[in-house]
Amino acid sequence: MKQVRSIRALLKRQETEVVELNRKLNNNQRVTARLFEENKILRDKAGVPADWGLSEEAVDLQQRLQVAKLQAQVLHSEQVLHARWLWMRVALLSNIMYWLLQVIRHLEAERVRLLDELRQGAVESSEAGLRFMGLSVDQTNLLQQYAVRFIRRSF
Repeated sequence: MKQVRSIRALLKRQETEVVELNRKLNNNQRVTARLFEENKILRDKAGVPADWGLSEEAVDLQQRLQVAKLQAQVLHSEQVLHARWLWMRVALLSNIMYWLLQVIRHLEAERVRLLDELRQGAVESSEAGLRFMGLSVDQTNLLQQYAVRFIRRSF
């Protein structure tokens, strides 16, 4: 159970990290778009041609590269989170299965003990009954046969 708690805490941290990475990604996209627009305005004011210096494609490529890196980090964190969640479920289920096997073993031992007690009680009661009446096993069998024949004649 201690492992499950530590994994849950780790999962919580991973979820927080995924949310933070998504927030950073969205923020970086907004900042980049704003800087791109500011660059256009400043170039227009200064009379600098659009093709001077860094091209828009290079800036756009840089932005897409940064977005791709952040998306890869988010994807990786989500995969790690999912794998740890699965591991936690497996650990929990294995603990439950272990507990159930222990219960089954205990119940099986109890069943065997009760059957032994039942057998012993049957043997003791039959031997005690025969000794009480002073009859041997053969005499008891003859008495039982006589009783069966008598009952059949009565009906």
